[in-house]
Amino acid sequence: MKKTLILLMFLHIMQITCAKAFSQDEFLKQNPVLEKLLYYGTLAPSSHNAQMWKVRILSDNEFLIILDKERNLNYVDPDSRESLISIGSFLANIIRGSEILGLNLQYNIYNETAPDNSVVYVSFSGIETESFSDSVQKFENLLLKRKTSKEKFSKKKIPVQEINKIIAGYEDSVIYFPKDSSSYQYIRENTMRAYETQGHNQDKRNELSEWFRFSDKETEAKKDGFSAEMLGMGPLKKFFYYNFYNREKVRNIKFLNEELKLIKTQTDTADGFLLVIAKDNSVKENIRAGIILENIWLNAADADIKIQPLSQILEEEPYKSNISNDLNINGEVKMILRTGYSANNKIVKKVRRNIKDILDNTEIPNTKEEKQ
Repeated sequence: MKKTLILLMFLHIMQITCAKAFSQDEFLKQNPVLEKLLYYGTLAPSSHNAQMWKVRILSDNEFLIILDKERNLNYVDPDSRESLISIGSFLANIIRGSEILGLNLQYNIYNETAPDNSVVYVSFSGIETESFSDSVQKFENLLLKRKTSKEKFSKKKIPVQEINKIIAGYEDSVIYFPKDSSSYQYIRENTMRAYETQGHNQDKRNELSEWFRFSDKETEAKKDGFSAEMLGMGPLKKFFYYNFYNREKVRNIKFLNEELKLIKTQTDTADGFLLVIAKDNSVKENIRAGIILENIWLNAADADIKIQPLSQILEEEPYKSNISNDLNINGEVKMILRTGYSANNKIVKKVRRNIKDILDNTEIPNTKEEKQ
């Protein structure tokens, strides 16, 4: 009887120890390749830098990417289009990173969001090899170089061959409208109108204000949203902004006039607009659009061409319902990217949550999704 009790106690202790040892956070630390892939994912862009992704680790080479609905922008993005595009960009970095690391990666994008809000199943095989170290460093530098450029662009025109390099492989899903086209003027004018429409919606202004950060301390604590540097501010403007602006000022309609002046300069100085097109508004198509977005953005960064997403025209009526028909586009416009050259090549520190902060510790299901 005594031996039985001791055995039961031992098994109970082992069960607790194993549960602790194989928590997702601890498990991740023992799997550096998986950790590196997820790190690449976290460097992806997202609307308002809200980082709408979570990850549930299933094993040392399997994980789910989950839509974090608590980070969804419910007023400007009620159908989660932008959130899913952000997840697509997260996945794009993982795909591209796995290729650089010499891994064989497979993934399945779901047609619909699963009951647990998972949208992608990922698995990989192979062993990271040091022979790829130079390529890995180059890729990691490129991820850090990619940024949203809000500054005034130069008058230098982007050569057609450079645009072709940026969109190579995605010609059926990406359109470029140069500055001398009527489509460019349509996008510029309607972006201004949509921006003003959105600016007069107090709920949307309030939502946006929640993602502004008004000190380095707040930025470091929350690890998301817009830092002064991400808004394109240098040291002097940053000092003024952090000391004389707050959330209430951003919410005030008077702030809209400053924003409209900025967006006019931004749209007036673009060399052109890149548009990402998808078949429909399904989960799969939105995530696919995010993969395309990140890949062409990285290609642009590699060519020192600057990019700024402009989403208001795709968030406000009647503009979002009319744009495809008005521009004779067969499909749905998912992203509009202001494109051009700028002398500002400063690498802006990315504000991102730690990997452990994106891990979902929900009980892991026994069944696995079918791969493709």
